Amino acid sequence: MSLMGFFFFGLFAVVQVFMYIGIRRGWLPVGVTVGVGVALSLILPMLMSSAEGNTIGHALLVGLLLGGTICALTLGLAWYFHQQTGDTTQA
Repeated sequence: MSLMGFFFFGLFAVVQVFMYIGIRRGWLPVGVTVGVGVALSLILPMLMSSAEGNTIGHALLVGLLLGGTICALTLGLAWYFHQQTGDTTQA
């Protein structure tokens, strides 16, 4: 993996962690956290794939499928545990 690809992968991981914790702790309104998190979760895998020299089509596919799936799983877990705590002030 190239240095830029690794950099984008690291940013992607950080986005997932902050999105999860942001929803659980209610740092921002849930809509803002989800909007920014989803956008970055789709863009960063595209950039990571492009940094590896893949075609635009491949980068789009990776961003939408891989980024979207991981983002959906992260959001699902965060929302589930957010609801289990009974804290619905930010929802």
